[in-house]
Amino acid sequence: MSETTASPTAANASEALPEVVTPAPVSPPEYTEPDTSRLATMLDIPVRLTVELGRAELTLAEVLALRPSAVVELDRLAGDPVDLLANGRLIARGEILVINEGLALRVLEVLPSPPDQYKAA
Repeated sequence: MSETTASPTAANASEALPEVVTPAPVSPPEYTEPDTSRLATMLDIPVRLTVELGRAELTLAEVLALRPSAVVELDRLAGDPVDLLANGRLIARGEILVINEGLALRVLEVLPSPPDQYKAA
């Protein structure tokens, strides 16, 4: 007995190939002022802001060996934006300024909130 293999028909061939879908281009969201009307009773709650210049990972021995004038290299280059954190959460990026012998941050980019950050439980 000889076996014959059926060649795929046009209908079978189209079922075997997945449909190619080209995603629509995504543009960054435009910044809009937040609606604070429902937050009025909470607007005086303190929020701790932290400016993070960079990070370094050291061994315990390296940390214990730190002395005055020691240099710790960070994971950022001079001129890179720094991170602005609110209560430990990254909310923006900016650049360091010197104003009247003090330091300040110029916000360059406000980051969007994760989509599920404020969903009700």
